[in-house]
Amino acid sequence: MNVHRLPSVRRLLRVLVAESMLLVLVPLATHVETAAADSAPPASVSRYMFTTNPQELYNDGCAAGHHATQDNVQNSLIVLDFGQADSQPDGSGGTIWGTYLYNKTFASTTDISLAAKSFADGFWDCTSFYGPTLTLTIGTSNQSGALADDPSVWSAHGVAWGNMVNNIESYIDNSGYSSELQASGASDMEVNWNSSTNTRAWADGYGSTPNSGWFYYDYGDASACPLNSNTNDLCNNPNNSWMREDVWYVSWGAISAFPLPEIYTPGTASLPYGSEATQWHDMSSYSFAAHGYQMDIAGELTQYAAEQQSCSCQSPNDSLSNTPSQAWNQLYRALNDDPNTQQGLLYSTDIQNG
Repeated sequence: MNVHRLPSVRRLLRVLVAESMLLVLVPLATHVETAAADSAPPASVSRYMFTTNPQELYNDGCAAGHHATQDNVQNSLIVLDFGQADSQPDGSGGTIWGTYLYNKTFASTTDISLAAKSFADGFWDCTSFYGPTLTLTIGTSNQSGALADDPSVWSAHGVAWGNMVNNIESYIDNSGYSSELQASGASDMEVNWNSSTNTRAWADGYGSTPNSGWFYYDYGDASACPLNSNTNDLCNNPNNSWMREDVWYVSWGAISAFPLPEIYTPGTASLPYGSEATQWHDMSSYSFAAHGYQMDIAGELTQYAAEQQSCSCQSPNDSLSNTPSQAWNQLYRALNDDPNTQQGLLYSTDIQNG
């Protein structure tokens, strides 16, 4: 397996910190790549969030603990997607930061923090000591419409999100959960949802917080970036003006960023890995060509369960029908058929409604 040296001191520090966290969570792992799987791991259950009710989140965390134990999922990542970035005035000239949940109500970062802590409590209580380990990622998105079209506003939301994740991680540490749990941020960053300027501002705001918010995972897309190319192309969205460099930056170039891309689309005769796995291979290849090192991808996210829940027909939407194992294998093969992007993939997660 190829290992490419990282040229910047900040990047090296990020990888060293990531490795040290893996040493805590995966005692047998001596390097990030040795912990990465070479065959599809069991998929964890991520969630589109319709509530921040602490008791419901405790129950969800307990269910996740039982699932990890019963299915022997030793090291997993779960995304709790709390919806698009949002804010409300606090009545005294300030701002309450939060999200617009999938039940179309506002949730503050205080509400979300309590919900995530309750999930962590449930996971801990329903696993054995030094049992399965979990990276609990607290997700929002770059979807426009709720926040103002202003980079300074998006940056401020990123700061608030990073501070919230730091608070959740402190709770995990102070509760004695750190042998099994760690917190991180996340955002579903999609090319068609917002400008690259606003999205980069959120990433930089998040990265400016102490501990860089324990990193964030970009579980978005590289939509419309030209296929089978590793140059800095326009990603065919003139309204939002995304270049391939912008997708690279928010998913890997920013100091806090790790990619966990959506791999929804099945393979075809002309695209055996499917369009999305091909796009993320191209993104890693671009990183090697433009920056001298590959993009290391954490794993993949599918929405097979959500499609099954929401589809009124007998079969899910064919264009989004990848199962977790299909998606993982597509992405793994796309990356490892190219010597400049060879790597393992640590995580597989499938998102459902609620």
